[in-house]
Amino acid sequence: MTHMELKSVSVRFGDRAGCERQEALASVDLKIIKGEVLGVMGESGAGKTTLARVLTGWFAPSQGEILFNGAPLEKGERRIQLLWQDAASHLNPYFTVERLVGEPLVCFKGLRRGRLGKRVGELMDWVGLPRKFLERKPHELSGGQCQRVALARVLAADPAVLVCDEPFSGLDVGAQIRIRDLLARINRDVGLTLVVISHDPLPLKPFCHRVAVMTAGKILLPSVLRKNCSPLHPAVHIRKIEWPSKFSSDTPLKFSKQIVSSFRPA
Repeated sequence: MTHMELKSVSVRFGDRAGCERQEALASVDLKIIKGEVLGVMGESGAGKTTLARVLTGWFAPSQGEILFNGAPLEKGERRIQLLWQDAASHLNPYFTVERLVGEPLVCFKGLRRGRLGKRVGELMDWVGLPRKFLERKPHELSGGQCQRVALARVLAADPAVLVCDEPFSGLDVGAQIRIRDLLARINRDVGLTLVVISHDPLPLKPFCHRVAVMTAGKILLPSVLRKNCSPLHPAVHIRKIEWPSKFSSDTPLKFSKQIVSSFRPA
């Protein structure tokens, strides 16, 4: 079942007189299947963040149509949430974790007191953060912990689709794997549709059902991931890394010398 669909969506900036016109998205066609994990990768400036903001209703397309459950996407659709890039910068530095996670529950569900505290605790457990962190503020947390707090906030809104903009950026390898495993578990346990955007294909490959490659505001056809991949496009040339399924300080990463293009079935 198609959950979201983009039909010939374009986004242009600088349409006003005297401004140089730039096309961030160019006639993008994309289908997102309900319950899947769709990866979106590409180099800087490919249009990935613009795509994330269009999917979540932050940007209106200059032309084209966006459908959600078969109907035109409405601005401010609560069931589509965005996990922002650089989560720490999007957390109010004066709020405690308890208030940050509880705010959406108050705004969207009207929870108060006992029910609010119980649900906040459940969300902390779900994202793997100790409840003792509830009294901390963002500057007292690591980058990975801030990412988990931001994830708990968006999950508090009970989204049907979660768009993650560079969720692995700025994190060490261990934190990347833990965030990846957490997203995979959420997808598996509750069937949440995920769109995961990354400039680095390596975190995407272990858990995405499909990966769409972006370049110059366009999307190359998403493909099903396979272990044996053949060349697709210069934008996806990478150095292959064999990722461990679980990370520990004693687990070495194995690098091969072969330069490959990932994500296109052989």
